[in-house]
Amino acid sequence: MRSLVIFYACYALCLGLGLACLACVCAWSGRWRGGFAWDGSELQFNWHPVLMVAGLVVVYGNGAVLYRVPLTWGHNKLPWKLLHAALMLSALVLSIVGLCAVFGFHNAKNIANLYSLHSWIGIAATALFAAQWAVGAAGFLLPCAPGSLRRLLKPVHAWMGAGILTLSIAACISGINEKLFFSLKGTANGTQPYSSLPPEALLGNSLGVLIVAFGLVVLKILSNRDWQRPDSRPEDASYTQRRVAARNSALRSGSWMRNGHPSVGSAVSTSRAMRMPNKMPAAQFLPCCAIVLLVLSKLTLAQYEHLGYPPGYGDQEQEQYTAPQLTPDTPRIQLRLAGDKRKHNEGRVEVFYNGEWGTVCDDDFTIHAAQVVCRELGYLEAVSWSPSSKYGKGEGPIWFDNLHCTGKEKTLSLCPSNGIGVSDCKHSEDVGVVCSDKRIPGFKFVNTLPNHVENLDIQVEDARIRPILSSYRKRIPVTEGYVEVKDGGKWKQICNTEWTQFNSRVICGMFGFPGERKYNARVYKMFARRRKPTYWDFAVNCTGNEAHLSNCKLGRAAELKTNGTCAEGLPVVVSCVPGRAFAPASMTGFRKAFKQEQPLVRLRGGAIVGEGRVEVLKNGEWGTICDDNWNLLSATVVCRELGFGTAKEALSGGRLGQGMGPVHMNEVECSGFEKSVTECFFNKESVGCSHEEDAAVRCNIPAMGFQERLRLSGGHNPYEGRVEVMVERNGSLVWGTVCSEGWGTMEAMVVCRQLGLGFASNAFQETWYWPGAVSADPVAMSGVRCSGTEMSLSQCLHHGAHLSCAKGGGRNAAGVSCSETAPDLVLNPQVVEQTTYMEDRPMFMLQCAYEENCLSSTSGQVPANSYRRLLRFSSQIHNNGQSDFRPKASRNSWVWHDCHRHYHSMEVFTLYDLFTLNGTKVAEGHKASFCLEDSECDEGIEKRYECANFGEQGITVGCWDTYRHDIDCQWIDITELKPGDYIFQVVINPNYEVPESDYTNNILKCRCRYDGHRVWMYSCHNGGSLSTETEQAFPGLLNNQVTHSLIYRFAGVLWPVAEFVRRAKRKLYQEQSVFWTGCRDTDLAPSAPE
Repeated sequence: MRSLVIFYACYALCLGLGLACLACVCAWSGRWRGGFAWDGSELQFNWHPVLMVAGLVVVYGNGAVLYRVPLTWGHNKLPWKLLHAALMLSALVLSIVGLCAVFGFHNAKNIANLYSLHSWIGIAATALFAAQWAVGAAGFLLPCAPGSLRRLLKPVHAWMGAGILTLSIAACISGINEKLFFSLKGTANGTQPYSSLPPEALLGNSLGVLIVAFGLVVLKILSNRDWQRPDSRPEDASYTQRRVAARNSALRSGSWMRNGHPSVGSAVSTSRAMRMPNKMPAAQFLPCCAIVLLVLSKLTLAQYEHLGYPPGYGDQEQEQYTAPQLTPDTPRIQLRLAGDKRKHNEGRVEVFYNGEWGTVCDDDFTIHAAQVVCRELGYLEAVSWSPSSKYGKGEGPIWFDNLHCTGKEKTLSLCPSNGIGVSDCKHSEDVGVVCSDKRIPGFKFVNTLPNHVENLDIQVEDARIRPILSSYRKRIPVTEGYVEVKDGGKWKQICNTEWTQFNSRVICGMFGFPGERKYNARVYKMFARRRKPTYWDFAVNCTGNEAHLSNCKLGRAAELKTNGTCAEGLPVVVSCVPGRAFAPASMTGFRKAFKQEQPLVRLRGGAIVGEGRVEVLKNGEWGTICDDNWNLLSATVVCRELGFGTAKEALSGGRLGQGMGPVHMNEVECSGFEKSVTECFFNKESVGCSHEEDAAVRCNIPAMGFQERLRLSGGHNPYEGRVEVMVERNGSLVWGTVCSEGWGTMEAMVVCRQLGLGFASNAFQETWYWPGAVSADPVAMSGVRCSGTEMSLSQCLHHGAHLSCAKGGGRNAAGVSCSETAPDLVLNPQVVEQTTYMEDRPMFMLQCAYEENCLSSTSGQVPANSYRRLLRFSSQIHNNGQSDFRPKASRNSWVWHDCHRHYHSMEVFTLYDLFTLNGTKVAEGHKASFCLEDSECDEGIEKRYECANFGEQGITVGCWDTYRHDIDCQWIDITELKPGDYIFQVVINPNYEVPESDYTNNILKCRCRYDGHRVWMYSCHNGGSLSTETEQAFPGLLNNQVTHSLIYRFAGVLWPVAEFVRRAKRKLYQEQSVFWTGCRDTDLAPSAPE
C-alpha cells in the first residue's frame, strides 16, 4: 500500500510539473516574445519552444508512464496500447511542426539551420523518436508480429524511451539557454542583459528547472521495479509458470480478485514475480541519464560562453553577406532607387540593362519581389512596396513585367517574368519599394556588368567619420576625421583624388551637421605617410544636395598603386560645422558653430530634437506646410536651416500631429541648396489643403552618446522600467537609480527623449514592481528638475556629489513608461470669441455652483436674493496629437458629482483667469473638476468617450470636447470687477498631469474690454501661434507661465519692461546657481535664460 501511495504522489507530481512547463513556455512566448504567427517573423519562431516542450517533453513523458498506472492493469491491454501509441504519435507530430516553425523562420531570415549543438541534439532526439515509434508500432501493435520479435524489441524500446527523453530535455534546456543568451543583449537591442537576471531570464531559467524536474520524476517512475506492469502476453515458458504460480497464490489468499477484478495492491505485489529473465535493470537508467543530461547542458553552455552571437540568431544584424554566384547565362543587371523620395532607402525601382536605365511594372509585383530588390541593393529586407508610380514616372524601357519572385532569388533577373523588355505597361505603373534602414553586414558592392554603368547609386554597408587627431578623439560629437566606408565587412578609406566640397557637404549632413569647413591638411599628410590603410575601389560623385551617401552616384574606379595606396597617397578628410544645440561654447573648436540667422522656421510635435511638424512664420503668424510634393530635398533644406544635418525622412499626412493657424506654403520645390525653405518655389494658394496634410521632418543629428549613460531596468518591455544612470564613483563608472522626490512628467519626458523612446506616458515615484539589478539600487542622482526641453537628464538641474534623497533608491526609485505617440490639446480661439457674453444670475439659482466653490470668495457674504455677474463662454478643446488624451486617475478614483450627474476624472483640467494689462490677476474661474468626452469628431472618426453611464473618459484623436457656456461653472465671476481692459486666459492641462507632444499651445489669450454693462472679447490666439515680436506687443503676459523654460515666450510687454524682467530673471538665476553649484554637468548645463 505504501508503494501505491508513493507512486500516485510521483504521478501527480509528474502531471503538475508538466502543466507548469506548458504554462511557463506559453507565458514566455506570448508575453515576453510577442505572441504567435506563421509568417516567417520572430512570432513564428515562438511556436518552436512551445511545441517542442509540449511534444518532446510533456506529452512524451506522460505517454511513457502510462503503462505504470496500476488502474490500467486489470483491463485488456490493447486499448492502452492504442492510447500509448496515440500519445506518442501526437508528441511526434508536435515536435515535427515545431521543427518546421524554426526552419521556416530561419529560411525567411536567411539564417543557417543546424548551426549549434542545441540543434543537433534536438534533431537527434526527433529522429530517434520517429524511429522508435515506427519500430514500436510494427512490433507491438501488428497482430502478425512474432513473439520473438517482441522479446527482442522490448528492452530496446524501453532503453530508447529513456534515451529520447534525456536528449529531449537536454535539447530544451540548451535551447532555453541559447535563446536567453542571444535575446537579452542589454543595450544592443533595448533589453536588459542576461547577466542582470531580468524577469524574462528568471522565467526562462525557471522553465529549465521545471523541465529537468519533470524528466527526473518520469525517469524515477520508469526505473522503479515495483511499478512495472505485469505482462499479459508472456514471451517464454518460465515467465508463464511464475505468473501462474503467483496468480494461484494470490487467489488462495483471496486478495487478487475483488468483485470480479484484480485488486491494485495485489497487482503491485504480484508484479514483482513477473519479470523477464534477461531484462536490463531499468534502475541503471536514472544515474546514467542524469549524468548525460548535465554533460550535454554544460557542453551547450560552453559552446557560447566565450563566443559572440551566432550569425542571424534572433538578430538580423548578425546576418553575414555572401556574394551571389550567378551562372553565365544569367542576365546581368544593376539596380537603383530613384524618384521623389521621402527616405534615402526608398524610391522607384530602376534597372540598368543593355546600356540603358529602365523601370519595373507593378503587375503581379509582391513583397517577395521587393525583398529581392532590397537585398540586391544591400539592405537587410523589404518593408513595403508601392504601385502606380508613387515616386514619379520613370523614363526608358520597362524591363520587367509580371514578376513572380519567391524572395530567395539572388538577383531580380532570376525571377520568372514575361521576359526582359516584354511589357504592356506604362510608366504610370512604375513600382517603388521601401527597404529597411539596416544594411546586410559584410555587404560588398559588385559590378556585375563588364562595362561602366553611369548614374549608379553608391551601395556600401556603412560609413563613418573616424577621428585621428587627439584633440578630436575625445570630443563629442565627432566633427573631423577620415571618411571611411564599410565594404565587404572591412573599413576602407577613400582616395581624395576626385573628392569635392559637395561630397563633404553630404557626409557632414548625414552625420547631423549643417555644413562643412576647411581643415589643416598638413597635419593629415604626416599621418598618411605613417600608415598604409586599405582603400575603397571607387570614387564618390555627389552633387551636394543628397540627403545620404547612398543617394550619391558611384564614381569611376580609384587609381591605386601597386602597394594598394592612393595615387597621391592621401585619404579623404572632412571637417564639419556643428549646430548650436550640439556645440557647447566652453569647448574650443566649436566657436564657429552654425547659428540660425533668422527664426523663420521651427519644428513642433516631435519626440526628440531634430524632428517635428514644419511651421513657417509669415506676417507675424506661424503656419504649416502642405505635404503636396514634399520630399527629401525640401526636408533637408529645413533641417540644415535649423542647424541639423540632412533629412532622413520627409513625413506627410500629419504624421507628427496637426498644426493650427493657416497653411502658409503648398507644393514646395527646393533644389537642396537654399538657405531657407522660404527661398524655395512654392504655391501660395493652399486650396484643398488641411492640417491633416501637414508636412514634417526627421533630421539627422550628431551622435552625442546620451543613450549610453541611461537605461530602463526591470520593465516588461523596452519602453518602461526603473530609471538608472551611469555616474562616476571613486574613479569607476557605476549604475545607480534616480531619487523620485519631485519626479514628474517633465523629467520623464527628458528620459524618454534621451533614450529615443518617444514621449513619456507616465512618471512613477515607486518602482517596487520593476526590480532592477541589486547593485544599481543606491541613488546616483537626486534633486532632478527639468524644464522638459533638455536632450539629456544630465542637462537638468540636479544635486552634485552631495546627494539628498529621504526616500532612498531601490523600491522607491524613479521610473517611467514611454510611448511613440502622445496627445496634443489645442483650444479653438474662435469659439471663445463667438460665445462670450455676460449674465446676471440670482444666488438661489447657483446652489450647485456655490457648493462647488465656482463663485468668488465674496459670494458667501451676500444675501440669497442677490445676483452674481458671470462672464460666460464656451471652450472647445481639440486633440490634434497622435494618441488619445486619457485622464491620469484610474476609474476607481473618479469623483461623482450630483449636480452634473456624472463622474469627473480630472480635478484640474482647465484654468480660467482674468488679468489686468500689467499682469495682476483680478478674477478667476473655480470649476471644481472636469469630465472628458468626445463631443464631436472629424468626418470618418467615431466617438469613443462619454461622461454618461460611467463610460470611459478621454478625448480621441481628431475629436473635441466642448464645454458649453450654459453649464455650471463654465464662467468667471466678475461681480466685483471694475470697468476697464483686461487679458482673458485659458490654460489646459496646467499641471502637466498628462504628457503631451507640445505644451506651448495649451494656453489661449484674448483681449477683454468691460464697461460695466457689456463685455467684448477679441484678438484671441493660442500660445506659440504668433511671432515673438507680436507676442511682446500683446500686453499683460508677465506671469502667464506655460512651461518652466518658455516663460518669456509669452512675456509680451514693452521693451523697457521686458529688459527689466530679463535682468531680474538673470539675477534670480544667479542666486539659484549658488545653491546648485557643482550640481550640473559643466559641459551640458543650460545657460541662463535671455
